[in-house]
Amino acid sequence: MFLYVQNKKYIIITVMSDYKTIPELLKYINSTFENQRVFNDKVDDKWISYSTKDIYEEVLKSYFSFKEIGVKRGDSVGIISDTNTQWMIIDLAIVCLGAISVPIFPNTSDNNFLYEIDDAAIKYIYLASPEKIEIIEKNINLFEKIIVRNLAASGDKIINHDDFIKLGSVHYQASTEQDIEDMIAQSNENDTITIIYTSGSTGIPKGVELTHKNLISQIKAIIEIIPLRKQCTAFSFLPTAHIFERTIVYYYFASDQSVHFTHDLLQLGDLVKEVKPTIMTVVPRFLQKVYAKMVLNVKNAKGFKRVIAGLAFKRALEINIYHRRNIIDKVFDTLVYSKLRKALGGKIEMIVCGGAALSDKLYTFYRNIGIPLYTGYGLTETSPVVSTNYKKNNKIGTVGPPLPGVSVRLSPEGELLVKGDLVMKGYHNAPDETAKVIDEDGFLYTGDLAKIDDEGYITITGRKKELFKTSTGKYISPIPIEDIVSKLDLIDYAVIVAEARKFVTCLIFPDFEQWETHRDRRKHTATTAEEFYSSKQIVKEIRRHISKVNWKLHRWENIRKHKIIINRLTIDGNELTPKMSIRRDTIYDNYQNEINLMYGEMPGDI
Repeated sequence: MFLYVQNKKYIIITVMSDYKTIPELLKYINSTFENQRVFNDKVDDKWISYSTKDIYEEVLKSYFSFKEIGVKRGDSVGIISDTNTQWMIIDLAIVCLGAISVPIFPNTSDNNFLYEIDDAAIKYIYLASPEKIEIIEKNINLFEKIIVRNLAASGDKIINHDDFIKLGSVHYQASTEQDIEDMIAQSNENDTITIIYTSGSTGIPKGVELTHKNLISQIKAIIEIIPLRKQCTAFSFLPTAHIFERTIVYYYFASDQSVHFTHDLLQLGDLVKEVKPTIMTVVPRFLQKVYAKMVLNVKNAKGFKRVIAGLAFKRALEINIYHRRNIIDKVFDTLVYSKLRKALGGKIEMIVCGGAALSDKLYTFYRNIGIPLYTGYGLTETSPVVSTNYKKNNKIGTVGPPLPGVSVRLSPEGELLVKGDLVMKGYHNAPDETAKVIDEDGFLYTGDLAKIDDEGYITITGRKKELFKTSTGKYISPIPIEDIVSKLDLIDYAVIVAEARKFVTCLIFPDFEQWETHRDRRKHTATTAEEFYSSKQIVKEIRRHISKVNWKLHRWENIRKHKIIINRLTIDGNELTPKMSIRRDTIYDNYQNEINLMYGEMPGDI
């Protein structure tokens, strides 16, 4: 139970502590909350809202529909859809049935798609994204039924979503309270409820098996440290196919929040301003893009406005976040910071950033302009949140203390080990791989190097496997260098090369998405992105930037040579994971000649 004050009224929320499975959680939510706008989707410029009761009923209808088409306990059901309310309904229905929900990224490669279908023995698919229609049609014999929503498809194995729901509606109307209780009772907290395929930077995907206990432990732990006011506004745009956002949406649902979904990244800025969320989860890339837009607006300002904004930005970037606010801060807040906060809707009470490292510079900036930003850490194998900063427990440069019930320690090599109900059941069909990462004491080896201070705050210092050793015996951690290099607005990705090499080099991949904005700001005359990034002016600017980066690095970390690659990195080309992280091995293979030339080797040389 916790207490909060709203408009001088004391409101008590009792958090039920005895739900152990997702069906029990669904029952608890339905019997406890009456939120008329618990889930919301933008359709044809209008928000369509679903109440708590709507969600409960739609989940049960889909539950009965899945039973009707032949899905049984333990069967795997694939979900291929963008983030929206229906994704959550289908997921919950699969779990309530005792089947296994297997989210598949719409933009995953065809090879990975077929591998995941085979590995998880998926015979049923909910399909609401067009990207995989062609590959499914070519392999239609692999499936029993394919439920399609808002897609033109037909055939013996195809069932339209509306017809699918009609099947279950009849059974739902005829069901009794005992039928629902029997459905809830059949679930065990140790049952596998989902298989999440990790994209990984190398090798084939691994299927992470997660249980009711895994996800419920996350929900309860997050609610314990971050209780939310009733029916505030959450904004969800990260893919629920990834366990981070999926767990967070469960947490919102269990906290009686009104969640607004979108997958339209092109309209993200406008939608945030429209929704005016009080809480949202983000990845560093989002915050970097918002910051870059803010900087661009300052540079485009004129006269006194530009001077004041420039001073305000400088102060926000440099001053300690714990400093005592004075008159200067109040003036800057009125004239500048309050307007910057409107870029995120103006009502943010909390942003949690995860998925990758966020620079201390950006963390400091957002905190100093009045955005309550907190960083956390996790991985798919831990359902996913291991630790997070939060109100009154916040240290810049760290990813916070562990969640309640989570134990952490360091291996002799400095690798972070994690134990608790959040640790996965194991890798699907891969007991040997599971044994490599979970020891006899139940500790998961995360693969991340870390430090833990006296107060228990964790700082991630690098990846154990992503520590390069040059031919001269020096160790290079590529990710921090890549983060610094890619801070230049012209650059989308930087990929460091150093393993077994004489010195460090870097492949530079330009920002094609915003190239026209960069061109106009620099008053360039190029008519194509290729012409722009190949021009002497831009090549020289990138070279100067690399030189500045080198001043911040140890001598042996200096980037001696770099190559601007006038190509886009793509998911389809297997160069990026669905999370938009780089796949090093693929990139190294694709640009082997360019890399060799930087080391003075001719293509084809050994």
